[in-house]
Amino acid sequence: MAMRIELIDAASRRARARLEELVLSRDGETYASVSKLLKRNHAYVQQHITRGTPKFLSTEDATAVARYFGIPARDLLPPLPAAGERPQGGTLPVATCANGTANGSPLPGYIEVPMDFLFLGEDVETEALCALRVMGDSMIPTLLPGDYVIFDRRAAWAAEDRRSGLTDALFVLVIGGQWQVRRVQCDPRSGAITIRADNAAYPPWHDADLAQVHVGGRVIWAGKRL
Repeated sequence: MAMRIELIDAASRRARARLEELVLSRDGETYASVSKLLKRNHAYVQQHITRGTPKFLSTEDATAVARYFGIPARDLLPPLPAAGERPQGGTLPVATCANGTANGSPLPGYIEVPMDFLFLGEDVETEALCALRVMGDSMIPTLLPGDYVIFDRRAAWAAEDRRSGLTDALFVLVIGGQWQVRRVQCDPRSGAITIRADNAAYPPWHDADLAQVHVGGRVIWAGKRL
């Protein structure tokens, strides 16, 4: 754990030095002007660079700054856990997926999730986790716009799920070319699959053929602001 903290601290210093270099290299650019770009208070970027508060920019802020300066967003973000790494305690950087992409690949971004919130089992590999920000009202009241879910990209619905007694779970699916969260239900007697939104305004898909649906993974965690 101490080694992980040291790596994150070193990555933070590199990311902040990179941002400082970008600001100082452009005529007329200031910490305050970049803060304004991000719609933050005028001292936000200065505090980030000089004090490490926050330690890293959010994925959204890093993406905006990277686009503005024409650099990869990963230059401003921390490293993701290495394959097989299972940090204990603290927080876990989880790769983010964009709603507008449907190839299953993480973006060069992350959210920090407290390990204690995830309750990871031994069968969960941290590098297989991906985070998605909920858009739209299809999963109201369970999930609201702006909520985050974390899903395991290795876990797809299969015959084993029926035998294990899993009859109702949230999955990330590709619908209309975008990642979307849906409830997948299995009739324990007939084995028929229903895909539905929790918002009753959206019609359910009865007798769904999952072979025709791209399953991103099973939702294992959700977080929201109250």
